[in-house]
Parts: sequence; C-alpha cells; structure tokens
Amino acid sequence: MQAVNTGFQRIVASPLIRDICIAISLSALSIFGRILTNQFHMPNIQPSTAIIMIASITLGMRYGIAVAVATALGSNIALGHGPWTMWQICAWGSVAIAVSFLKPVYKKLPIYVLVGCAALTGYLYGFIVSSPVWAAGPQAFWLYYQAGLLFDTFHAVGNAAFMGMLAPILLRAVHKVKL
Repeated sequence: MQAVNTGFQRIVASPLIRDICIAISLSALSIFGRILTNQFHMPNIQPSTAIIMIASITLGMRYGIAVAVATALGSNIALGHGPWTMWQICAWGSVAIAVSFLKPVYKKLPIYVLVGCAALTGYLYGFIVSSPVWAAGPQAFWLYYQAGLLFDTFHAVGNAAFMGMLAPILLRAVHKVKL
C-alpha cells in the first residue's frame, strides 16, 4: 500500500502532469467563457484570447498552442464548426507563439503591459482570420479587412478588459499550483 501511495504522490507531483492539468483547466475555462459570453451577443468580446495568453506566458508556447486548439475545437462544438475553425486555431496559435516570448520576463512586467499586449493581439487575430480572403486578391483582402476592423477593435478592447480582470487572478492561481 505504501508503494502505491508513494507512486501516486510522485505522479501527481510530476511537473509534466501538473502543467497538463493546468492547461486542461485553462482550456475548460476558455471554452466555457467563450460560450457564455456569446450568449450576450457582444461581437468578438470573450475571454479566450486572454486565457490563451496567460497559458502561454506561464506554461510556455506548447501549452499555449494546446489551449488555443482546445478552445477553438471545444467552443465551436456549441457555436458551430466550419472552415473558420482552422483559421481560429492558426490565429490563437499565433497569439500563443507571439506572447510566449514574454515568459522569461512577465513576472516583472506591470499589468498594463500585459493589457496592452492583449489589445494588440485582437488585431493580430483578426488579420490572420481574415487572411483566407487573400485568395480573392489583395484588393479584396484589404476591403474585407477594413470592413472587419470594427470587430477587431471590439476584440482588442475585450482582450484588454479580460486581461485586466483575469491576469491577477489566474497568474496567482497558476503560480500557487506550480509551487
């Protein structure tokens, strides 16, 4: 019995298992948050991008990308899958890659820097999700992209607001679990 208990404690204490559990929890929170905020009919205002950013800067790029993929696939079960799902994965994955470079320094950054980065990622996301229209030609792409800038701005403002609200809570929670 002692051997089983020791083995179980070793598995639970494993940094790999711990980080996977944190990533799964952040994925579930992101999926639920995206589905919940969709009920209020606020275009592009949802917590997913901020949560993906938090996963990437605390756990690393691979986990950030995993949360991005889980968010797109999981939330689109309720919201609807289509060709846009692949582009959502690419866009949120790109956000995870971009902010992962903050991992070594994010503990020293003031919250307003993370909030500003979150706002910028709204435009990065919108640009990538709009990129399939490039197949119709550059002029069609720029017209399409300009038409969607208001929605990208909603996304940017929502990202900034959710990062400001969630970062203090989730960063502290992730650090407590990682200790």
